[in-house]
Amino acid sequence: MLKEVLIILILFILPFLLIYNKLIPKKYYLVALFTVLIFTLILVFVENVSPKDLGIRIDNFKQTYLPHLIFTFISLVVLLIFIKYNGSIPIKEWWLDRHFRYFFVIISFTQVFLFLGYFLPKLQVIFPSIWIAILVNGIMFASVHIFYKDFVAMFPLLILGGVGFAAIYAFYPNLILAGISHSILNFFIVLYGYLSVLK
Repeated sequence: MLKEVLIILILFILPFLLIYNKLIPKKYYLVALFTVLIFTLILVFVENVSPKDLGIRIDNFKQTYLPHLIFTFISLVVLLIFIKYNGSIPIKEWWLDRHFRYFFVIISFTQVFLFLGYFLPKLQVIFPSIWIAILVNGIMFASVHIFYKDFVAMFPLLILGGVGFAAIYAFYPNLILAGISHSILNFFIVLYGYLSVLK
């Protein structure tokens, strides 16, 4: 368990604190994210973690696609209600932005790989209850968005989304489906200008 605690501290808490305390400029937030990804991939190789253990699998697609689909649909409906309530409009010429051409997919799959494929199993070793691990994972997911200006306004949705993603994945582990789901939600969130501008 000590190893898992150290991994969470070094790969998640340390980069988070360095940016929060301005030892790393916030503009390098995504650089830090992909640096964590590189070190995580190294650990995956060293620990000999199989793709299946990371949730990269198609053998359980029939058993897992429906829960992921339902979660995505419900999350999208809630998100669109939130958007309509706030009177938000799509950003202009969004199709010219690299984020909407390809970057939202890269970011989304990176996040689900880190938080669901790698961090969640570590948290399940640390905590005696899977639900505590799911809750902590959801809080971790929400916390990495603290550097955005609208973090407070988005926090309830981030917590619900983070816990929801972790819960669905814990019982229906398929990283490909989780990545697709997150990509869809990420697209609409940024399309309407949320979680786009750093503080």
